[in-house]
Amino acid sequence: MKKTNSKRTWGWFGWTFFIVLFVSFIGSTVFFFALFDIDLKAVFQDERASGSTEIVDAKNNEKKEQTKKSAEQENESVSQNKADIGDFIAQAHDFYNDTTGYGAINDIDWDEQVTQAQTIRETINNQLGEIANESLIRDLDAIKKLTNQLEQEKNMNTVRQLHRYFHDLDIVWNNYSRSKKLWGVTETEE
Repeated sequence: MKKTNSKRTWGWFGWTFFIVLFVSFIGSTVFFFALFDIDLKAVFQDERASGSTEIVDAKNNEKKEQTKKSAEQENESVSQNKADIGDFIAQAHDFYNDTTGYGAINDIDWDEQVTQAQTIRETINNQLGEIANESLIRDLDAIKKLTNQLEQEKNMNTVRQLHRYFHDLDIVWNNYSRSKKLWGVTETEE
């Protein structure tokens, strides 16, 4: 009778299973530390180094306070700028609601539309340097092109497109509540 060797080997399945578990463990650990923003050095840090940690913490707190103060000052100017842009968007949207809404687009006063297009372009030119939001800058550039196009062509579709731009921007910037339908013409998102 033949004796069988009772020693077990891992084989390819065993090794594959082990590697998958090991990689999963490492990935989960990295994900955990990244998700909860845990400093890996602090986990393994010795208590003897706690004195130097207090000095570093004091410096970090001081930097945080300075950063917080400068951020508050910047937020005040950004808030004022955002309010100015929001007012401009709301006023332009109101104009287009009044002059094109509820069928009024079929009876357009072209002189009024051209005058408004010039006003919009001038306002954008004056405020463009104060705007930091890149997608809003691109939207305002597109609006400027439409105002130029309106002056040259006096096309009803151009007026409609301008209205849609200001409608979408009014929803995004001012939480315009009378309509939540977005036309999807802007790059600026909620």
